[in-house]
Amino acid sequence: MTLTTGPAVLTAPPGPTHRVLDVPVGSGDLPAPWAAQVRGRGGSTAWWADADRMLVTTPTAGLYVEGGHRVLVRADDDRARLRDDYLAYAWAPRLLLMQRRRFGLHATLVVAPGGQAVAVGGPSMAGKSTTAIELVRRGWTFAGDDIVPVDTGSGRPMTRPYARPIHLSDAAAARLGADPGLGRPLPGRTKRVYGLRTDLRPRPLDLIVVVGRTAADRVEVEHHPGLVALPRLTVLTDSIGLAARLPALRADLFDWAAQLAAGTRVVSVRRPADRDTVAEMADTVEELAAG
Repeated sequence: MTLTTGPAVLTAPPGPTHRVLDVPVGSGDLPAPWAAQVRGRGGSTAWWADADRMLVTTPTAGLYVEGGHRVLVRADDDRARLRDDYLAYAWAPRLLLMQRRRFGLHATLVVAPGGQAVAVGGPSMAGKSTTAIELVRRGWTFAGDDIVPVDTGSGRPMTRPYARPIHLSDAAAARLGADPGLGRPLPGRTKRVYGLRTDLRPRPLDLIVVVGRTAADRVEVEHHPGLVALPRLTVLTDSIGLAARLPALRADLFDWAAQLAAGTRVVSVRRPADRDTVAEMADTVEELAAG
């Protein structure tokens, strides 16, 4: 089943991920937790990390990534493997990039009709997916969700999107005219998993929009020139603080963020929390991309 809406096609979610970036996803027993440099927990998900090996577990599944080239997934059964597939397509690429001393933005990547690539990022539930979906409804092209790998070595930041499902709230899916029943529930979240036709061609990154909320009664815009953008970029990249707390990765993270800040415009766009501002947010992003 598919739903066509302009340049986007929303579909039922794919089956389990078998390859992420350029690495096959293997299966088998995972190492036991160890006295890692970084340990943490978010809800029912726990993680242990050193610079070159990282373990993530849920009550029914687990993920191990090592050396930037090895990915293992373990699940209690086929249902758990599918339910916790986000470990493979969301956690694994983030960890692979870190281990390779490369990084990706926690953002949705969309491309304007004029060709400008815009990463719409921010914390969970800030409105990045809803804003991106509204832009797609207006004729923009969807080019990546949640993690946007960016290379900065050539001077101009280049995005390197990879294939993966999209996470949408029921409200965002409804804006595309989709029945939420088309999506697969995402454990511990109010979003569902869908397939979406995506343009994965590498392209220069023209703008980063960091969305958030404000107590004001209007949409607020704040530009972050040069190194002023560094704190926002590092949080947008390393939202659970893995790389920043690992000495072997910290310098590479800040060097990458500095090159990104030097080569791309970074703007915060904050929306009033007490009313529907989807159209205003999309209008603002369109104006910023055109400028």
